[in-house]
Amino acid sequence: MRLPTPAFFSPVCRWFLFLVAAGSAQADMPPRPVGGDFLQDYAGVIPEKMRQTIREHQAAAFEATKVPLVVVTLPDLGRYDLGTGNIETYARKWFNTWGIGSAQKNDGVLVLLAVKERRARIELGAAWGHRWDAYATHVMDGRMVPRFKGGDYGDGLLAGLEALERMAARGAEAEPPAESALEALAGSALGYYALHDNPLRNNLGSGIVLGLLVTGGFALLLMIFMPGRRKLLLKIGLGLIGLVFLFWITAVLLMLLSGVLGRLFSGGNSSSSDGGYDGGSSGGGGATGSW
Repeated sequence: MRLPTPAFFSPVCRWFLFLVAAGSAQADMPPRPVGGDFLQDYAGVIPEKMRQTIREHQAAAFEATKVPLVVVTLPDLGRYDLGTGNIETYARKWFNTWGIGSAQKNDGVLVLLAVKERRARIELGAAWGHRWDAYATHVMDGRMVPRFKGGDYGDGLLAGLEALERMAARGAEAEPPAESALEALAGSALGYYALHDNPLRNNLGSGIVLGLLVTGGFALLLMIFMPGRRKLLLKIGLGLIGLVFLFWITAVLLMLLSGVLGRLFSGGNSSSSDGGYDGGSSGGGGATGSW
């Protein structure tokens, strides 16, 4: 039996090496999405229903603030040829290549998730500077990473996005919010509308509200033991609780009014020409998380 000659193996080996090289080569970075499309789940880790919810939040934030909150998930950092495995550099290059935000305002935001490396990055446009790094770290470590640890990437991204919406509503020129005892409520729907950017978010306001509620509840409780003063205690209890709700509703109305007036008089905060991708660049600020 004759063995194949070296001449036979030469083209076969070349073809085999070509296939291996082609399969292992990094792909070019995806093209910039169509304006208004701020979610790219290349890793396929977000359930379809959650994708719709995230897109609704992104659209609402962009409509209200003109700040694009872009979310990108990747199977791994080696998938695209960006010349780095460092997620900070990777996110910065991705941000700049897509031109997230407008070149004039530079207030875009990118959330990049790498599943294989178990790392995520919030990358901020240049207008945010580094003043918002602590807030971004709070969002990453307090809201996103705990959910990522359980494999719930969709819920983690949504929780982070809700907090970034509040940041976008304040604007890059505003001071980052101080944390308060009510910060944990901010992730809920009630918390967002009732606590976002209003007097209840500071510690003094929280203490007053809690004191009024406790005093009002105690007065109602005393009605059981002091039937002779039931009417007076009822008035005091309901009055104090009613005062809390009045204070709460007033704060919400002021927040909504300030948002409306802000949109009416913020002429410079106009929509970018292609819906969120108009030459914005990263300033290197943000936060990185791992799990």
